[in-house]
Amino acid sequence: MEQMKTYILYAFGILMCVAGVIYLASEYIRYLSDAGKLLILILMVIMFASFGKYFEERGL
Repeated sequence: MEQMKTYILYAFGILMCVAGVIYLASEYIRYLSDAGKLLILILMVIMFASFGKYFEERGL
């Protein structure tokens, strides 16, 4: 039961971090050119793909 509480707190913390990053990114992207927005989109796809591969290898 204690381990479940820890996982819930980790999940909540991760969600709050993601929400903060999304908010900051939405404020920052407003001032970028179209090429800059495309570059950031490509970098995000690469980042999330590497996260997915990492978790897939760990079996999570």
